[in-house]
Amino acid sequence: MAQWEKLQQLDNLHLQRVDELYSHEEFPMDVRHYLAPWIESQDWHKAAQDQSAASILFQSLLENLDTQHSRFVQEGECFLKQRNIRRFKQSFQKYQEQPWILAGIVWWFLSKEQEILQAAELAEQVQMLQVQQSPVDSDSQRNLQGRITELKRKVQRRETTLEQLV
Repeated sequence: MAQWEKLQQLDNLHLQRVDELYSHEEFPMDVRHYLAPWIESQDWHKAAQDQSAASILFQSLLENLDTQHSRFVQEGECFLKQRNIRRFKQSFQKYQEQPWILAGIVWWFLSKEQEILQAAELAEQVQMLQVQQSPVDSDSQRNLQGRITELKRKVQRRETTLEQLV
């Protein structure tokens, strides 16, 4: 299942984190939603480090936005959707001279989404462990708690590293 589809199936707590992630205009959620399969199939990390790859992805992103706009027009979708897609395309034009910056932004968002998915999976595992918990000796319980704590630290370190990259 695609990453975007998985995100949409999360519980309310984790969906709220997705909403917070997309609360600013750096990378609009609408663009992420409508172009999800294409976005997930690209190597944004490479493009963030390679100017020619970034330029190709940048042009392709603009073309995909044009295609989505045309689809909205043909399907008679509301004026607002058409207008928003045009507006998003115009706002991305500021990266024309430095498309690797936009690639880095998209890569950062995809990484943050992955962290949210991992946190949700970890929370689900913890919940399952609590439900399945039977009388276990305290050493095993402490060992398990230590592993959970270590996983949480790893997630926090990844978040810090990603924030420093952007």
